[in-house]
Amino acid sequence: MGIAGRIAYKLPSVKALQQHAAKATEERDALARQGEELCRQRDALELERNELAAHCRRMEAEMRETLDRQRGALVERDQILSGRDALQQERDELLAHCQRLERQLAERLEAEQKLRAEVNSLAEFHQDFMQRAMELIGTEPLLHRMRTDWDVRARMNALHYTNTARDEWDEAEYHATGEQNVSEQIRNDLGNICQGSEPSQMRVLEIGCGAGRMTKPLAGLFGEVHAVDISEEMIRIARRRLADVPNAFLYQNNGMDLKALPAEHFDFALSFIVFQHIPSKEVIAGYIREVHRVLKPGRLFKFQVQGGGLTTAQPLDTWFGVSYTRAEMQELASKNGFEMRHAVGEGTQDFWLWFLKK
Repeated sequence: MGIAGRIAYKLPSVKALQQHAAKATEERDALARQGEELCRQRDALELERNELAAHCRRMEAEMRETLDRQRGALVERDQILSGRDALQQERDELLAHCQRLERQLAERLEAEQKLRAEVNSLAEFHQDFMQRAMELIGTEPLLHRMRTDWDVRARMNALHYTNTARDEWDEAEYHATGEQNVSEQIRNDLGNICQGSEPSQMRVLEIGCGAGRMTKPLAGLFGEVHAVDISEEMIRIARRRLADVPNAFLYQNNGMDLKALPAEHFDFALSFIVFQHIPSKEVIAGYIREVHRVLKPGRLFKFQVQGGGLTTAQPLDTWFGVSYTRAEMQELASKNGFEMRHAVGEGTQDFWLWFLKK
């Protein structure tokens, strides 16, 4: 074989070269695609890494915040525990203080009971003293003192002493207080007072009329009003104030009985802010007996007295009167032919009684 033949045998053909070149191109393209894929993966990994790094930073921040909250919670817990201990100590101190107060209260209650017993003993002594004093001096000196004192008060300031709410009254305001009392104590109670009768047909008795403060409005409601008072001066003033009231009749009495008035003559009897000034139960009992005499059967006596408690009354004191309990009023009613229908205000200055004549 010649040299040309040998060269032809060693060199690849064009076709083989083309195939080889095509294959190399394919491999290069494959490598390029692989490189691009690797770049995409690298970019994705870098993005994921960055996201993970950001997430880790957030987690670290959250962890720090959590740790800070935990430290704050621990501090708060310690404060709460300290506060609880302080509250428990304060509670224990308060309990001890309450126990001391309870002991002191028990001691004071015991002392108060002893004091009440002493007060009751003094009250009994006072009542016994007054009874003996009245037995010694009799009622006549007392009635004279009552008459004199109320004459003096009438001359000084009759309107004030029959309504001490003010030092000075004008006529209209003074009259209005009588109207108010009649409205509250009489007009609001006409069922008990009238018992079916027409007020304009009734004859009523007022004990202790003073300057006629309630007498005038009573005369505007009832057919006749007969009023008595121990003070000549008060009666004089009342007659002047009621000169234009033809159905009002005024009398001065001796401060204890109603001798000027006939028996079974009245349909209703009233006394307000009068007996609270009388320092003698004998005098008040005399009035109750006399009212029973002058009232018609089945008719009502409504009156007010001092109620219950230790009185400051003295045998010849004509301002602070004796006081009564419900039981004492019940006994007075029974002894003098009355039925005690109602009793309101025991223990107060305004102790009201409704006595019905049997």
